[in-house]
Amino acid sequence: MPCAADEVGLLEYARVLLPSLLVIAGWFVVYSLQKQAALRQDTRKDLRARIDRLEGDLRGLNEKCIEYYTDSTKGFETSTQIKVLTDDIRRQSLILSKNFLVNIGGSKVNDGLINLMTAATGGKFESANRISLKSNDRQLSQLFQSTARLITLFEDGFFAAYPPVA
Repeated sequence: MPCAADEVGLLEYARVLLPSLLVIAGWFVVYSLQKQAALRQDTRKDLRARIDRLEGDLRGLNEKCIEYYTDSTKGFETSTQIKVLTDDIRRQSLILSKNFLVNIGGSKVNDGLINLMTAATGGKFESANRISLKSNDRQLSQLFQSTARLITLFEDGFFAAYPPVA
C-alpha cells in the first residue's frame, strides 16, 4: 500500500504544480510577444522619423535650388548648402533603402538619387557664367519630379513594411 499513497501524493503534487507552471509559461509567452511588438514599434518610429527628416531635407533642397538657380546673385553660401543637403539626402536614402526597401531593389533608389543630384547640381552649378533660370525651367521641374519620386518610393516602402493599423 505505500506505493498507492506515493502515487496519490505525486498526483496531488502535480495537480498543484502544473497550473503554476502553466501560468509561468504563459507569462513568458506574453512577455516575449510584448517585447517583439515593442521592438517593432520602436523600429517603425525610428524609420518614420528618418523618412520625415528626409522629406524635410528634400523640401529644403528644393527651396535652396530655387533660390540659387533663379537668383544669379546667390553664390558660394547657397551652393555649399545645396551640396551639404544632397550629401545628407544621399546618406539618409541609402540607410532607409537598406532597412525596408530590400524587396524593391536598390536600382530605383539609385536612379532616383542620380536624377535628383543631376537636377540639383547639374548644368551650370557653381560656374562663373551661370544665369538665372525661370521658375518653370526644365532643370527645376526635374528636381521637383525627382523629389516627388523619392518621397513616394520611401512612403510606399514604409507602408508596405508597416501597414497602418485600423
